[in-house]
Amino acid sequence: MTALLWLGVAACERPGNGELLADFEALTSASISAPRVYASAPAAASASASASAAPDGSASASPSASAASSASKPAAKTYDCGSKGKPDCPMQRWMKSVAGSAVASGDNARLARAFQAMSKAPPGMGGWAGISAQGAALANAGDFDGAKAQCKVCHGKYQSSYRARMRDMPWP
Repeated sequence: MTALLWLGVAACERPGNGELLADFEALTSASISAPRVYASAPAAASASASASAAPDGSASASPSASAASSASKPAAKTYDCGSKGKPDCPMQRWMKSVAGSAVASGDNARLARAFQAMSKAPPGMGGWAGISAQGAALANAGDFDGAKAQCKVCHGKYQSSYRARMRDMPWP
């Protein structure tokens, strides 16, 4: 690193007298113009899609503005289950009745059967089956706390995605 630094300084030296090049004049802050700011493509698109005045004098968004905003944020899917005041979704109902009751009872055999029933991964959730198999193995080995920890692993990794995309899917 030091060698590169000295190499850079040596390149700036004037041959023969060892002084730094005097070809560059000192710049005052008044002589330096403001830096240019270049917008990225999404920012430029949103800037060009600003509101424009309609013939009647009211402001309206340009068609490209509404297309850009709809393309960037898909509408959230709404469900008829799972929220307060709504019935449980299929997996939620199953989790409460089968997996939840197995955990509440502290029964390793029931918990292992619950994990085995959960072994088929929903689409796009490839690690799900491995987590389920690990939970079943731990429960079968008598490690209730280890098996229960697999519930948290799976929930941490997949719960929000599952709720957002497929909570009304039939289960199991």
